[in-house]
Amino acid sequence: MIQVSVPEGCVVYDALIVVNGEIPSLKFWQGLLYRTIICTDGAANTLRDFSITPDIIIGDMDSISDSPLNATAMEGLKEHFSTATIHHLSEQHSTDFEKALNYALQQQYKRILCLGILGKSADHGLYNLNLLNRYSQHMEIMALNTFEDSRQWIFRLGQNMRIHTKKHNIVSFFPFPEATLSSQGLIWELSSTLLTQSGKGAIRNRANAESLVLSCQGDCLCFLISEEIPQLVTTKS
Repeated sequence: MIQVSVPEGCVVYDALIVVNGEIPSLKFWQGLLYRTIICTDGAANTLRDFSITPDIIIGDMDSISDSPLNATAMEGLKEHFSTATIHHLSEQHSTDFEKALNYALQQQYKRILCLGILGKSADHGLYNLNLLNRYSQHMEIMALNTFEDSRQWIFRLGQNMRIHTKKHNIVSFFPFPEATLSSQGLIWELSSTLLTQSGKGAIRNRANAESLVLSCQGDCLCFLISEEIPQLVTTKS
């Protein structure tokens, strides 16, 4: 558990979950604040390269067998991350990211930051977005991705939400599987617009104000390119 000194107005996450996708370089997230690091077994090598020790390593440990940590996989893992708690969950009915999210839910964590949910395997990436949408109904989850040399934040829209951001930031919406959106503050406004995975989309829009007001009926993820963490406020209809 990390002891965090919190400057006024800063966001502190209950947990940072690191998944075995394309993990952003340290410069994109070293200033973010979190109390616990949960790492899936496949991401252990990357954290080692960053000289970061997780609090929890969780997964089926299939990614450790080819690890350079030690010739005897599990013993090498325990030796290198001697202070970490290892949860070896061998069941194959859930992915390691799902196991990490379930652990966070069991710990009653409320605010989660995720790294590495996209990249590498496309099927894992798509399923991870589905998990982000599903578990965001129980916890506030923010995923950090990178686009070119910028931060891209991924989060589930609430039914009525205000997003504080900067003018001209790129924003996209992706439904699961469909959602009806209305907006105030976009260059190309949405007015009870039905978005579906097999039909109309809404990507590469831009903020036309420093505050976006969104109304969403259905399940929808927002992708926002912004150097700052987006401030999300639930509003009344």
